[in-house]
Amino acid sequence: MKQFLLFFIFLFCVCFAPAQTFLPSSISGLSLWLSSDSLTTINGKVSTWYDKSGNNNSATQTDSLKRPLLLSNNSKINNQPVVKFDGVDDYLQFTDINNIKTSFFVFDHNAVYRPNDNLFGHTTNATGSLLSGGLYKLIYYSANWLNKIYVNGIFTDPYSLAQDSVYRIVEMEPSPDGVANTISHNGYQGYNPWNGNIAEILFYNKVLTTAERIQVENYLNNKYAPRVNLGSDINIAYGYCSKGLDAGSRFKSFYWSTGDTTQTIGVNKTGSYWVEATNIFGIKSRDTVQVTYPSIPKPS
Repeated sequence: MKQFLLFFIFLFCVCFAPAQTFLPSSISGLSLWLSSDSLTTINGKVSTWYDKSGNNNSATQTDSLKRPLLLSNNSKINNQPVVKFDGVDDYLQFTDINNIKTSFFVFDHNAVYRPNDNLFGHTTNATGSLLSGGLYKLIYYSANWLNKIYVNGIFTDPYSLAQDSVYRIVEMEPSPDGVANTISHNGYQGYNPWNGNIAEILFYNKVLTTAERIQVENYLNNKYAPRVNLGSDINIAYGYCSKGLDAGSRFKSFYWSTGDTTQTIGVNKTGSYWVEATNIFGIKSRDTVQVTYPSIPKPS
């Protein structure tokens, strides 16, 4: 009887325990985690960008004229904030990180053609700076050639990338290890500050497995471009002729079960309606809603 009771308690705990939310810190080896919802601003500009990895390696700027701007509620990325670097002299600095084996970024690049902009770098180490080249045609780690790059979860040829104002999730694996102590600054070929917005950065001191990489990519995708959601099923009251369904403005494209390709559609009869929406990272999701109109009584 006692053994049965213990087994029942174990089964109850397994079946009814709350689901664990994945965070980047769930994977070992996290050396830097900067998220734009964790920082301090002075007059709207970022003075400290806090490191959430637990390593207390926050990025700071003491010169008020060189602080990047915080932009709140960016509609392109699920109303999340971003840190805007002006491409002139904005930068932040943190303690040296010398063993970057995997890195993730959520960002866009506003420059039309600035091939030397530095997303990340090092103030004095010209041969080991993390990222130069502004993602224009070639991503390189100064003398350190890039080993692998994934853009929005897809293995990508760095030569195929171009500058634009599109937000991306980029995962990179330098070879040899990357080195960095700045955001938007580099000792390689001068200052070359970044012109664009950054939402989140993650550094790991190990090469992530495929499963771990996908976990991090899913975390970033769900945060900045969650799945389409049409809401609960709808019961229409008497007197309403049409009901509007809205998939949301943060998606790039739409395809409805009705054949429509607009953000919103109108429906006027009972049925099950679905939409497939493509988010800013090119990832598709689908949701379905049941719309029920009242039955019209037949005349007696």
